[in-house]
Amino acid sequence: MDLTTGSFKCSEVEGESALLTELGTLTRSRDHYSWRIGATARMLQPGFPMLNCYDDWSSRQKTSQFTLRDHFKVVSLDGFGLRNKTSATGRAGAVLHYLTQHLHRDVAHLTSLSCYQSSDFLIST
Repeated sequence: MDLTTGSFKCSEVEGESALLTELGTLTRSRDHYSWRIGATARMLQPGFPMLNCYDDWSSRQKTSQFTLRDHFKVVSLDGFGLRNKTSATGRAGAVLHYLTQHLHRDVAHLTSLSCYQSSDFLIST
């Protein structure tokens, strides 16, 4: 999520290795990460100090679905590529909730959300 450009993207990965690889491809200075407080957040904190631990309930499936559907004024999140993507939906909803309720930011310019897979991109090593 980049508030300056309105870019809002999410993804799902499996396992710590895939997570570290994905986070390593992101621009650290502008990306906002939202995690449940737990072992994964503690493991990542030293290398990714911009991690933001936020309330667990805000990333629950029903809460996140409501938050996202309400914001984007849609009945379904399938058009954003979120069908069966419970983790991505949970985190995207938590980020939106954090920005609006905790930081009191205006997010009206966020008009789209996309869910991607790292396999959609060519990654050079």
